[in-house]
Amino acid sequence: MDRKKIAVMWKAGPVFGEVNVSHGAVPELDIVDGQGRVDGHTFTIMSSGPCRLVVTCPQAAVGPGACATRITVNADRNPFTFFLRDVRRAEPVFIPAYGVIVTEFEETDDYETLAARIRGRGRVSQLEAIDAADEETFENACRVNRNLQCPTWLGLGRDMRMFEVHYYPEYG
Repeated sequence: MDRKKIAVMWKAGPVFGEVNVSHGAVPELDIVDGQGRVDGHTFTIMSSGPCRLVVTCPQAAVGPGACATRITVNADRNPFTFFLRDVRRAEPVFIPAYGVIVTEFEETDDYETLAARIRGRGRVSQLEAIDAADEETFENACRVNRNLQCPTWLGLGRDMRMFEVHYYPEYG
């Protein structure tokens, strides 16, 4: 179990909620940017501008495999969950629809600068890639699909016989 310190950055407050940890110890919270208060694992940030919450997990499983530490930020709006092992300074967790970035504590850039840097990489999310892909057609799917035969078995009530029915398109 490792000690890991991360920063949860919101584009704009106010925001309040709680931070829950699965497969790890109770987190320590601290508000770095913005005005507010922390009580145990709950937080209240009253500032209307950008805000940053530091989450320190004294015991965290960040290696590969099962039972990895999972953080849930139950905010008043747009709650989210992520694996603690996925938070890296080079590849932060970025949720633009929620106005949230989760990165390592050492990150010094503000939300806007970090968001611009992430967008500048030209990457797309899985949903954006699906939206940009060509629409599938029946004809394209038929070209790559196998021609499967599926016999139909018929049985009549109170009759021990079974009948196999085939469809042969060449016979009409």
